[in-house]
Amino acid sequence: ITFTNAGADVFRKRIAKYNAIFGSGEPVDSMTAVTFNSFGQSILEDEYRMFGFTKPPRVIAPIERSQIISSILEKESIEGLDYRNFEIDMKNYKGALAVASECFRLLKQYGWDEEIISQKLGHFCSIETARSLSRLYRVYCGRLKKENLIEYSDQENLLLELLGKEPYYFEKYGFRHILVDECQDTSEAQFKILKHMAIVPSFESLMVVGDDSQSIYGFRDTTPKFFIDFENTMEL
Repeated sequence: ITFTNAGADVFRKRIAKYNAIFGSGEPVDSMTAVTFNSFGQSILEDEYRMFGFTKPPRVIAPIERSQIISSILEKESIEGLDYRNFEIDMKNYKGALAVASECFRLLKQYGWDEEIISQKLGHFCSIETARSLSRLYRVYCGRLKKENLIEYSDQENLLLELLGKEPYYFEKYGFRHILVDECQDTSEAQFKILKHMAIVPSFESLMVVGDDSQSIYGFRDTTPKFFIDFENTMEL
C-alpha cells in the first residue's frame, strides 16, 4: 500500500524485477499494489448495493460538487452567508458557496464538532450558520447517494463503515504480508483499516516504511504520530 497510483505502479515493477533476478517462488501477478483510496474504491464497486447505491459509485468531480451544492443553497437562504457574492473564494472573504463547500467537507470528515468548525471556518461561518448548513448537508448526502456519487474521503469512510459491520471482511482476500510505504503520511482511519487486515487468519507480517521528517500531507489530516507510535497505534 502506498499513497499515489504512480507509487503503486513502481511497487509492481520493482518487485517483478527483483523476483526475475532472485526468484521468490511466488507469482508476482497475484500481488496487490494499491493506494488506500483505490483499494476502498474497488471494494465500494463490489459491494455498492450494501451502501444503498444502485450502481458502482464514482468520485464526484469538483465542478459537479459545486453545482450540486449551489442548487441546494439556491432553494433555501441560510442566514449568515453572502449570497450576493455567491462564488467569491478569497483568503479574507468567502461567499455562500465557498463557506458551504468547506463546511460540508468538515462535516464529512469529522461529523458535527463545534470546536473544529470554529477553528477551521473562523469568522466566515458562525456556529448558528453551521447548524443550518448541517441540515442542508443531509440533503447533499442524499443527492450524492441518489446519483451514485461519492467524495474522495468516502473511499475510506465507507470502507470503515463496512468493516464495523463485518470486522473480518478482509478474510476472503487471504492477505499474508502487508507493506505500507510513506507511512508517515497515514491517517487514523487508514491505520484502522490496517488493523482489520492484520486480524484475519492468513495474516503473517506487517512492515511500514517512512520518514517522519518528510510528512507532507497534513492538509489531508494525516500525521506522522501514528507511524512514530506504531506499536501503540497497532496495539501490539
